[in-house]
Amino acid sequence: MRHIVSLTALVVALGLATGSAFAEVQNIKVSGDINIRGIAKDNYDLRKTTKAVGATANEDLVDTYLQTTRLRVDADLTDNVSATLRLVNQRFWDANAAASSDINVNNAYVTLRELVYS
Repeated sequence: MRHIVSLTALVVALGLATGSAFAEVQNIKVSGDINIRGIAKDNYDLRKTTKAVGATANEDLVDTYLQTTRLRVDADLTDNVSATLRLVNQRFWDANAAASSDINVNNAYVTLRELVYS
């Protein structure tokens, strides 16, 4: 029971300390890159196996392309506050497009300068 009271007090204290925050947008920078890698590996599972008679496919061979697309947004808010967000998408060209269409947050943070002095 004591832990629940302590946790509740902590949540209330954080809620009162943060309050509502807002900031103007002074500057926005959008950047990004597209990187394409060709990947070819033979004996991929590091085992030498004998092929069955009549086998035509080499199961130890990997030959594909990997595309990485990144988008980064940097925003200068008020004088001492800036925010950064980077999104990333990776997909293999020979894979199903629906299975690799996820866009993930790779990096997100807010920088506060001179927080103590203001």
